[in-house]
Amino acid sequence: VFYPDGYLYQAEEVMRYAANHYKDIKDITGNDSDFKVRFAIQDPGEIPNGNADYVNMKINIFTNDPSSLEDFSNDNWLRILSVHELTHISQLSNTTGFSKVLTTLVGNIISLSDAIPMWIVEGITVFNESSLTPYEGRMNYGYYPAIVSAKAAAGKLPNLAQAHYWSDDYPGGQYYVYGGSFFRFLSEKYGDESIGEFFRKNGKKFWGKTSIVFPFTALDISAKQAFGKTLPKLFKEWQRYETEKAVDWHLAGNELDIHQKDSSSITRTHLYNGKIYFVRTIA
Repeated sequence: VFYPDGYLYQAEEVMRYAANHYKDIKDITGNDSDFKVRFAIQDPGEIPNGNADYVNMKINIFTNDPSSLEDFSNDNWLRILSVHELTHISQLSNTTGFSKVLTTLVGNIISLSDAIPMWIVEGITVFNESSLTPYEGRMNYGYYPAIVSAKAAAGKLPNLAQAHYWSDDYPGGQYYVYGGSFFRFLSEKYGDESIGEFFRKNGKKFWGKTSIVFPFTALDISAKQAFGKTLPKLFKEWQRYETEKAVDWHLAGNELDIHQKDSSSITRTHLYNGKIYFVRTIA
């Protein structure tokens, strides 16, 4: 762990969370190797974020706590972020057999585990960050489940292509929302062991890059080996599950009229002392 002066506490926190959840992360991503990762603690000001570089096995941790954002509230930022990014590293660098030989010789730049849709790449991390406790992670807050339920009740759940891309349709970053919900469904119906087996099987297929264009050549085979069904069938199963669950779903409370000509600049709301405050961004 590399950190600037004055950030020893944050460095120790990240080390503790990474060490405590290392085995569980490897299990859910089916990674059997004892990989090592470099963490870089950074303070870029008010920007809350982090990222994982699986090619160089490095994770950047931004120290600003995004406590004011609706999908990251009332949790331990360093724990959520450390587990989220370490899950990325474990999944994207997961290779075995001849695939492992190739990445050992050439490097993770040719890792076959990255030839998967974004709703899988981000979905497993959102699901895993939400598995730490019942009170943390985006799948345990009301925001993401409410979006999925509202879309399901309106018959507007995405198809495979729509879940993969960041489009102009609400919400932004669709693959976080729908991917996290998808893996929560897989966990409940097929178990975490099957999820790990899916990633393990896929990381073994040295021809896996073909899945970028033809998913049935590797990715769907791995899904069928782990779950007994291809990804399109599993996705439709998830759509039916969410639709049936949302039959009686409705928004609680009353809709508020904020009387604003341009409400697009209202980025979020905040509850304080029993009142709802609208946060407006002015350029």
